[in-house]
Amino acid sequence: MTATGLATSGTYNVVLKGAGGAKYVVASFAASSLGSGTAAIPVSSSMAPGSYTVELRDSNNYYSLVSPPTLTVSSSAVTLGTSTLTPSGSPAESVVNGQPVITGTFTNTAGTSLSVWMWVNILTSTGASSGYVYIGSATMASGQSVPIGATLLNLPHGTYTAQVFVTTTSGIAVSTTSTTASFTV
Repeated sequence: MTATGLATSGTYNVVLKGAGGAKYVVASFAASSLGSGTAAIPVSSSMAPGSYTVELRDSNNYYSLVSPPTLTVSSSAVTLGTSTLTPSGSPAESVVNGQPVITGTFTNTAGTSLSVWMWVNILTSTGASSGYVYIGSATMASGQSVPIGATLLNLPHGTYTAQVFVTTTSGIAVSTTSTTASFTV
């Protein structure tokens, strides 16, 4: 939001006012010496869907907009969990350019695009963790099915299985854990 014609050096709150009088102070800014100011209007996930009048109030709580605009918040809550990405088959090991790669194909069932990391935990032939963990990444549109690969660099020769799971880049688990068939490097 950019406003001009304000009191120079005044302090302003951006307030969203909803039906029933619910008010949310979503931003504050100080006007410049030229009487202008800018603020981003973030929308909280706790705000109910509906129309909100955008008010600009000075430090004395006076309105500052002659014709306040309206902001519409729609319901777009997305719940993420271990069923958000569905696997297409089991992850598998292959060789690409002489390097072993674990690839898993997943379909994004969330109503939004996601940036994700596929984690690959390498297990020894006895099922113990080898201490090697690899990560592949992808950005997936809603409904898109994407293969995600992780190159197993510097993995010593041996026989392994791999546990594979996917999280968002912020750490939310969005798949169940799958295990590959045994493979040899």
